[in-house]
Amino acid sequence: MRTLLEGLPVDRVFLQGEHSGELAGRRRLVAARVRVLTVPGAEHDVMYDNPDAFAAAAAGAD
Repeated sequence: MRTLLEGLPVDRVFLQGEHSGELAGRRRLVAARVRVLTVPGAEHDVMYDNPDAFAAAAAGAD
């Protein structure tokens, strides 16, 4: 999935939870011009852990 994400010709964002730990492959995503955003107060299930911040990030209001 990451390879697919890295190669898409559109604006892309990868959301991770603040408490998920270090994101493996972050440098590669950034090098592919994928925006990596951290959702505060969230773990792996960002949309459940902090739905408001998830929705704002997904809508581009970061």
